[in-house]
Amino acid sequence: MNDSYPRDISYNQTENALFGSGGQLICLLNHVISTIYLFLTKHLLIGKYFLGRVWFYMDNLFIYRNMM
Repeated sequence: MNDSYPRDISYNQTENALFGSGGQLICLLNHVISTIYLFLTKHLLIGKYFLGRVWFYMDNLFIYRNMM
């Protein structure tokens, strides 16, 4: 039932390492929000996958826009 939770945490840690210190605060906020949404929708595998992709792309667009 809870087997995918550690994978979600390690995924966000990998995301922080990739983006570096500049996006760590954004990634931390993203991690908190996505964790809440994943907890609320963990019974829907499709919803979980969709929310993960949405937050990942929103995070990327926000960081790239700030780097301009």
